[in-house]
Amino acid sequence: MYIQALKVRDALNCIISDRMVAAEFKDEILNNEDWYHIEGMVEWLDVFARVCTFLSGSKYPTLSMASLAFNRLLSHFNDFLVKDVEICESHSPRLTLQIQQEASERCLQYSIKYQENLKSKPSRIAMFLDPRYVKYLIILLH
Repeated sequence: MYIQALKVRDALNCIISDRMVAAEFKDEILNNEDWYHIEGMVEWLDVFARVCTFLSGSKYPTLSMASLAFNRLLSHFNDFLVKDVEICESHSPRLTLQIQQEASERCLQYSIKYQENLKSKPSRIAMFLDPRYVKYLIILLH
């Protein structure tokens, strides 16, 4: 939804440039700050989309694939937790970053309990025996 909104941003801005339309939809008009929040959320949600595409692209998802996807998500959550809120100059990016950090914190806390299952000896052996592991690693990290 956010990506589609960004694709039609110029068209929406053109439509609301008409005074009559702008007056009728004054409460629904997105300003630059709103668009910045949308762009920030697209950035944050992009990793989820790539992981879902990665996992759904195989008829036979393996433990190796699940582990790689899981680790990519955990690093994504950590990346947003360590972003410095103070580097933002205005209220707009700071708010988006705070939302992303809070969501990352909650996702990380929820996910961390499953991390040990994927790091167990049987899991590591299964990943070692999966000949596609290196290929998956390259795909997911890029």
